[in-house]
Amino acid sequence: MTDTNNNYQSILANQIETLQNEIAKLPRGSLVCSATGKYRKYYHRVNGQSIYLTAKELPLARQLALKMVLTAKLEDTLSEKLALDAYIVKNQRRSKKLDLLMQKKPFLMDLLEDQSFFLFEEDTKKWMDANYAHNTRHPENLIHRSLSNHFVRSKSELLIDTSLYLNKIPYRYECGLELGDEVYFPDFTILHPTTHEIYYWEHFGKMDESIYANNAFYKLRTYCEYGVFPSINLITTYETKSHPLDPQTVEAIIQQYFM
Repeated sequence: MTDTNNNYQSILANQIETLQNEIAKLPRGSLVCSATGKYRKYYHRVNGQSIYLTAKELPLARQLALKMVLTAKLEDTLSEKLALDAYIVKNQRRSKKLDLLMQKKPFLMDLLEDQSFFLFEEDTKKWMDANYAHNTRHPENLIHRSLSNHFVRSKSELLIDTSLYLNKIPYRYECGLELGDEVYFPDFTILHPTTHEIYYWEHFGKMDESIYANNAFYKLRTYCEYGVFPSINLITTYETKSHPLDPQTVEAIIQQYFM
C-alpha cells in the first residue's frame, strides 16, 4: 500500500502505538470503585487482590482511571483499524476486478457510451448534462478513457473520475471557472449530492518538479484570493514520482466530503 501523508490507515496505526506507549507508563492492575450513597471507595485490583486506596493514594486512583479510559480508546481504535483494513482489501479486489473487465472487454465502453449506470435527481442530471466551457488546451493529452466515458489527462485523474462516478457524485471535468480576468479549469467541479454546494478538486501530479510546483502554488494563491479555499470548498491532492496517488486516499476524501 502506498505511503501518503493523508493515509488514514497510517494515522490509526500511529494512534494505536501512542496509546500503547502511554498505557505502558501507567501502573499495573486496574481500578475498582465501590459506591455507597455519596461516598466512593477506590481499590487497586492487582494480582487477583483488591487493595483499598486511602485519600493519600488518590493520585494512583487517577492514574488507574486514566489507564481505563486509554484502554477503552485503544480497543476502539484497534477495531476501527481492523474494519478499515478489511475495507481496503475488499476495495482493492473490487478495483482489480473492474480494471480486468475493462482490459478484457473494451467494447463495453462503446456500448455504454450514451448511458449511465446511475439515476440522479432531475435537477442534478440537468446540471451534469448542461453545456459548459471546456478546457481546449492540449487536447492531445486527453488519452485516458474513464468508466464515465470522459477522456482525462492522467492516470490519477482517471482514478478520481472513476471514484466519483462509482460513488454517484455529480461532477464536471475541466469546467471553466472565471477568477477575475482569467479563466481557470479545475480538474473537477463537483456538485454536493445532498447540499448542492459546489466544490472544486485540483490534483497536482508533479510536485517534485520545481517549475510545476511554483505554478501550483500560484494557482492556489489565486483561488484563495477569490474565495476558493483548500479544505473548505477546494479539494487538493498531490503526488510525486515516488509517491503516486492511491485509491484509498481518493476514496477517503470522497467519503469525508460527500458521503
